[in-house]
Amino acid sequence: MRDFRRGWSGTVCSFLSLAAPCFASGNALAQIPITQMMYVQPIDVCPDPGARGNCAPFNTLSPIGNPSNPDQTQNPIGFLDPATGQDITRVLLNQIGIDLTWLPIARLNNSSFQTLNVLQGTINCGLGGTVTGYQSCDLLTLTQQPCISKTPNPVCNIAAPLASQPNVFNLFFVNKINPPASQPGTQIYDIVWVGNNGGALGGNTFFPPFPLTPRTDVPAHGLMHGLGTDHTILGAGPYNPFNAMTNPLGGIVPPFPAHPFIGECDAAYPACMKNLMTTGNLRIQPSPACMLAVPPLPGSCLAGGVPKPTFSNGRAAQLTLESMEDGSMPVPPDPPQLPISQQRYALLSGFLTPIADLPTTATAPVSAGLAISSATKSSMASLSSASSAQGDVPLITFDLPAPVDGLPGDTLAAWILIVSPGQALSSEPFQLVSQSRPGLLAGVDFPHPNLPYSPCAPAGVLCIAVEFNGSPGQGFGADATDHITFRLAILMGGSLITLDELCGTKVGYIFHSGSIITSTLGGSCSGSGAIVLTANSQSPDVTTPNQVVSPSTLITATDIPPCTPDSTGVCTDPTTTSPADAPPSDNAQVCHFHGQPVQCPGG
Repeated sequence: MRDFRRGWSGTVCSFLSLAAPCFASGNALAQIPITQMMYVQPIDVCPDPGARGNCAPFNTLSPIGNPSNPDQTQNPIGFLDPATGQDITRVLLNQIGIDLTWLPIARLNNSSFQTLNVLQGTINCGLGGTVTGYQSCDLLTLTQQPCISKTPNPVCNIAAPLASQPNVFNLFFVNKINPPASQPGTQIYDIVWVGNNGGALGGNTFFPPFPLTPRTDVPAHGLMHGLGTDHTILGAGPYNPFNAMTNPLGGIVPPFPAHPFIGECDAAYPACMKNLMTTGNLRIQPSPACMLAVPPLPGSCLAGGVPKPTFSNGRAAQLTLESMEDGSMPVPPDPPQLPISQQRYALLSGFLTPIADLPTTATAPVSAGLAISSATKSSMASLSSASSAQGDVPLITFDLPAPVDGLPGDTLAAWILIVSPGQALSSEPFQLVSQSRPGLLAGVDFPHPNLPYSPCAPAGVLCIAVEFNGSPGQGFGADATDHITFRLAILMGGSLITLDELCGTKVGYIFHSGSIITSTLGGSCSGSGAIVLTANSQSPDVTTPNQVVSPSTLITATDIPPCTPDSTGVCTDPTTTSPADAPPSDNAQVCHFHGQPVQCPGG
């Protein structure tokens, strides 16, 4: 199995910070590089053709899902921060270096699976295994388990609408998840195989019965289950110290209670309540409007003048990080603390694909010394600075080195700049300065590239695309010395743009693997004369959905199991393990009264 762990642990937003927000200027977290991608196939379960009923909701726009509209900017998957448009699920995963690509939503017309049932007792679903506790035979069938867990030996013929790649996580949206018959009236929001492919979210995640509120962190909580983390391990849950024999994945994080007891989860041990993976009956869950709110907080995110818990103040939806590990393996200190973090454990999951480190650097020279030629609209192989040096125009210079640390053999197919409102492109916007080898540059496409799956697809979006020659493994980055420098003529109010005015503009990276990642040009730009801006494929813009060129041809990591392997290196059998979050007692909600956690009415 490939080891995804990187050498960095770096300075990150502190799990314990209660004051300074973890956000930089702009929309991204000021934190570690985002080095791994989790691809998720969302599937909306709808009625049979001609049958009564509605598709399940998958966002808060409508209690009736609309899978016919795959435009995630208008019809998002999961929760968006209402103030900034950030994808909340992505932000929560970003804190451990993982990003998320929601593939275009698929539709399953099957009335039988619009409601999933959870059973309690000793259950055998007829698939060769027995569970004592909780099980959902419906979820086993829906997620095509244990077939996917056994891929690639024997080969599992994965049926649509599930993703054809076994390490693309399949997440179903259903109208309801029924609790066991012995517990009527209780709530279940999600059920997910721990460390295995497949899960489902109920409609009450987005539209719960009054007076409960939407469960903003449930999508991220469920996906973290898929990555192998659980409620009482790796620093999550009640006070539960590591023990090599009885609790090898246990661990605790400060601040420690003065007089701790096993199972403590209260104000004296707040790490329990603010951890994303603690059960819902103990975990703090801010509303969509408060989850990513930063000071000054709106009045709705204050209780008696006291800030409610938010992600940015470190009191909700936190995960344990590699920087918290105390190095106590294999012999813990006294008292034992955190040998293995949620971050380290999740980064070993089979559902992750490495993201290339590909920076873009933008600078504004005093003079370009180049004139823009109409030859830029055709082949760029013969264009050089020597043949086109006939002008003196101050333009923005962009530099791209070869990508590193990505999916083996993956190369860059195209780089795009997404022109912001108020900006425009010159009629001849592109100048090639240098390329590391002849023929590296294939051409330049503007003003609106024919890239239907890219951020340039929506009407009214203006882009310029710099395209490279070569098939996968032979394009930009196939040679470790690859490098290109070019200049763009971008206008603002009829004049050439400055770096300060360019700050916040988005760039996109289209890889031959099929992944499309958008980043934002930022840096020391405060209106006082920026001298350099940077973007990076490992610094994604969480307001712009990641996309793929084609879901069916997407290339993911292929040398690891489609799961988070157990201690023997194989996938666990879902027929013999209960799905996470199936017990209704795990799903009760914590509310706040004057800043103190209390049980929600009806929760």
